[in-house]
Amino acid sequence: MTSRQRAGTIPGRLVITHPGSRQRSLATATDDASPHTEDPVTSRKHIPMNRAVRSTALAVLLFPGLALAQAQQGQAPAAPEQPSKEGLDYLLLFATSMNYSSIGPTDATAESYSAGLGLGTYITDHFKVELRAGGEFDDGKASYLPPGARAEDNPEDFRAYLDVSMPYFISWYIGGLYPWSDFSSVYGQFGFSYVRTEAETATPGRFEGIEGELYESDFSTSWLIGLDFKLIDSAYLLLEGGRLHTDTATDINTEQYTVGFRYEF
Repeated sequence: MTSRQRAGTIPGRLVITHPGSRQRSLATATDDASPHTEDPVTSRKHIPMNRAVRSTALAVLLFPGLALAQAQQGQAPAAPEQPSKEGLDYLLLFATSMNYSSIGPTDATAESYSAGLGLGTYITDHFKVELRAGGEFDDGKASYLPPGARAEDNPEDFRAYLDVSMPYFISWYIGGLYPWSDFSSVYGQFGFSYVRTEAETATPGRFEGIEGELYESDFSTSWLIGLDFKLIDSAYLLLEGGRLHTDTATDINTEQYTVGFRYEF
């Protein structure tokens, strides 16, 4: 290569300086540059389109997650699960109003009051067995007025009284309960009772068939329906009503209305 040819060398491009080479060198430079040159107009059109595609893809990916989070926020919080009662024991302390009816030939009535203790256990969350025992602390009194007599004339001449007492009773129940809220349950129990009663009067003839004992049969079926209210953990207030005893011989009925306290452990 001559010194003239070396002088015409440009970095990145070879220029041939012999005659007729100017046109060829320009063509070569144009060809080398063409693959690396972009149309400014076309390039500006591609940029917004690429951004739109990326934004659409990002929205598609994020939308399900945002929708799920919004749905979870709109849902009400789940109610706390009630603790299981299965296997728990409980102790009862109660006071009961005993209401006697159909006493004697005029179906006289009387009311007495008793108190007692009970012990029970939960077989499952919805079934339980229970044993109760109690006795009266306030006797009842039934009165009898013969037909045709008027009490306002001279009550003491015509009226007869019967003192009714229940020294003790023992009841066994099995029943079910339904927790209708997180602080209260309704329940029903069925079982059997042994009841010891006494009756005293100064005029036995006025109360036929009643001498010494109010009932002729000491055993009877019993039932009750109750409602409890949670006071604190494991402690409940009870309200109950039902039948304690029915004497099939004399048809005397004894209903029970109870308020009590239950502690579970």
